[in-house]
Amino acid sequence: MRANSQFTTMVHVLTLLGEADHPLSSRWIAGSVNTNPVVIRQAVRRLHEAALVSTVPGSAGGTVLQKDPAQISLKEIYQLTKKETFFGLHPNQPNLCCPVGRNIQSVLIEVFNQMDQLVENALGDISIADIIAQVSEREAMRPHTTE
Repeated sequence: MRANSQFTTMVHVLTLLGEADHPLSSRWIAGSVNTNPVVIRQAVRRLHEAALVSTVPGSAGGTVLQKDPAQISLKEIYQLTKKETFFGLHPNQPNLCCPVGRNIQSVLIEVFNQMDQLVENALGDISIADIIAQVSEREAMRPHTTE
């Protein structure tokens, strides 16, 4: 099963935009993410629908943040990209003649909902500004070579 990377892509895009002092093209963003510009345009469209970014038309245009990075929580991004819980239920209906089979899915749905709430609570405390600060801090610690 392939992991869903929409959350990671959107956080990457928002972090780039939060550091930028001008609109960024989908091609430029795609270069940083190392993906196809179409993937970036799809992510930008969803971020635009959520009123997190806007686009500037023209040859010098591109995408810009619509909100302060400190006001964008990772919870918002998680909620945009979440299709269901972390884990799925059985692909087949369990045996309803079995006491476990009759009840396991409803029990697990409650557990999954609790897990989602924990994740959302944790992500609500982290902003794009926090991610920008951590990226900058790690970049500053990298040894720089002069060529």
